[in-house]
Amino acid sequence: MFGIFASLAEFERELIRERTLAGLAAARRKGRRFGRPVKITEAKLDEIELALDQGESWRNVAKRFNTSTATISRRLQQRKAN
Repeated sequence: MFGIFASLAEFERELIRERTLAGLAAARRKGRRFGRPVKITEAKLDEIELALDQGESWRNVAKRFNTSTATISRRLQQRKAN
């Protein structure tokens, strides 16, 4: 009896998984983005690059944009990679 219930539960779990993956794929096709929002937009990134090029310190730029130097560095690397 437990074997039958276990098989049914496994089958139902697989159905739920397939429906979830299909829903996520459909949302992605419609342009839905998942995850944490980007803190530094492309416009802010332009301003950051300009400030750094003008000689402003990384720490001062980070304070001005209310973020960390690591976040700035990561976003600049992402931009260069694209």
